Parts: sequence; C-alpha cells; structure tokens
Amino acid sequence: MATGSFWNVDDPLKPWGLMDPDDVLNIPFDFSEWLADQGSTYASHVVTPAVGIDAVDVSATGGVVLIQVQRSVGVTLAEGQKYGVTCQVVAADGQKRSKTLYLKIKEL
Repeated sequence: MATGSFWNVDDPLKPWGLMDPDDVLNIPFDFSEWLADQGSTYASHVVTPAVGIDAVDVSATGGVVLIQVQRSVGVTLAEGQKYGVTCQVVAADGQKRSKTLYLKIKEL
C-alpha cells in the first residue's frame, strides 16, 4: 500500500501522486491549518474521485481526511494519465475548502 511519500509537493496548486494501477493508495488531505486559521473545527467531508477510481475507505480525524483509493473493478487506467481525487471539508461554521490530488498512473 503506497502512502504520501509519492507526492510531488513542489507545486501546491497542482499536487499529484504516483499510483500503480494495481495498488491501493492512501491519500491524506490535511485541512487542520485552514480550520485553525478560520477559528473553526471539522464538521464533515465529501470525497469525489475521478471516473475509474474508487474511494474504498475514508476516515477523518480533526482536520485530516485519509482516503484509500484503488482502480475501479473492470476499468483500465491509462498509463501516464492523471486522475483527480477531490476532498471537500465543511467546517463547523459552514465554511468549505476543497483540495484535489491528481494521481498519475505508472507501473511501479
């Protein structure tokens, strides 16, 4: 199971991670700093993976949402293509913030 060590953090506006099409990947989305800046707390989240990617498990602790994704059954993901996974967090005061990670498909 791959983790955040695969992330490219050089460009925070266009983050991406490598994903082997036959692996399960854990994606941590950290909203804790944003929540603290807003003076609010975590309330809920919505996860939207691209077609061909399934979110098989999602957990949240405070402002960190951990999403476990894998290739959808019966779907072939194109080598070198990027597939987005978006996480939106809703703060207790109703404010919302979204982040997207693009998974670049590569046989690892």
